[in-house]
Amino acid sequence: MGESVDYEKYKAHYSEESFWTKNKKFAQKAGGKVIFTALKLYYALMSKETPAWAKSVIAGALGYFILPVDLVPDLIPMAGFTDDLGVLMAALGTVAIHITDEVENQAQEKMSDWFDDRNWPLFGSKKHISISICIPIYNYDVRPLISRLHDEASKTQCNVEIVCIDDGSKDEYIAKNAEIERFVKYVKLEQNVGRAKIRNLFLNHTAGDFLLFLDDDCLTIPKGFLKKYSDSLHQNSEVIVGGSIYDDSYKDREHRLRWMYGKRVEGKKNAEERNKEPYLSFMTNNFVIRRDIFERIRFDERISGYGHEDTLFGYRLKQFSIRIKHIDNAVVNGDIDTNEQFLNKTVESIKNLVTIRHFVNEPAFDESVRLLRTYRKVRKMNITWAVRLWHHMTKKCLEKRFKRGRGFTLTLFNLYKLGEFVDCVTA
Repeated sequence: MGESVDYEKYKAHYSEESFWTKNKKFAQKAGGKVIFTALKLYYALMSKETPAWAKSVIAGALGYFILPVDLVPDLIPMAGFTDDLGVLMAALGTVAIHITDEVENQAQEKMSDWFDDRNWPLFGSKKHISISICIPIYNYDVRPLISRLHDEASKTQCNVEIVCIDDGSKDEYIAKNAEIERFVKYVKLEQNVGRAKIRNLFLNHTAGDFLLFLDDDCLTIPKGFLKKYSDSLHQNSEVIVGGSIYDDSYKDREHRLRWMYGKRVEGKKNAEERNKEPYLSFMTNNFVIRRDIFERIRFDERISGYGHEDTLFGYRLKQFSIRIKHIDNAVVNGDIDTNEQFLNKTVESIKNLVTIRHFVNEPAFDESVRLLRTYRKVRKMNITWAVRLWHHMTKKCLEKRFKRGRGFTLTLFNLYKLGEFVDCVTA
């Protein structure tokens, strides 16, 4: 987990007696912020409401705190408690959402035993909004992402929890990601339930007022990522989309189709441009939604395959007049599909779109999807037969070009998609 503290290593050093001894002896020297943070963690550890994984993190942080000899010896003036504060704040950033009002009040009452001035710095107070970071995992190593998010959480005044749900990954990925259990709530499903259902499941495993959804393959998150979302959430937002960009290192021939589509279609627009058509630009790989809204408008679990679950979700948000705000807070997408993988996913997503269109059966939905709008125009002109004929004549040739990563344009790719769609609906 990079440079993160190994809470498991220090957990054995924790004892209640040593904790109170250190607090009484060094309270004034350590300062209000250190002691107040330690007290909140202590009372959360004692609370029956705190889950086991969070207690493990707290015990490790407090174990480090009470060590007589640590990275920066406590007897060094001014600097002696900087490392303690860093460890305590990191732990609080991880479990802050479980700092209840009762825990907060107990810590504040105890502070008066050692400090006359009540204006000590607060961190993670319940007056701050609470965010649950939700990461569905499928056959991906999320340790680097969790490390970055853990670091971000420790620097924000939001109450943050990180929750990961594994959607039936292979054993090798389960083994790799076992390490994150020390830092997050980690739920493992025995069977794959699909992209729609797994997102709905986060309602059963989170406590935040807002849910921040991220894909497991986020390569990079920007500095101040959580703060930027927090600032926007304080403006009474309902749904916020941060956006995504694609790493130029994937523009080689093997990945060129996915890279070009992501770079020129999905990631080319800034927030100002996306806000002109907020619902058409909705994507699920980096967005925040208010909990009560998500409880009313969930992902449609009839969608079991790949693709367009975000299209339908964005359409439902528009139907219920839920405001979507786009901001420039983009993540860098990693692990880009090969040309062949993306082509296969494209075909699967088109089949999904045909299914969705059938059970939605609303003209307004057709108008909300570019491919469906184009299809309606083609049908109105009575030339679907020509599109289908052209597709049958060019399909194999175009697929070879797409897979090779050369000799194609995105216009040809869009025509190929239209042909696949016409084939599906007229078959």
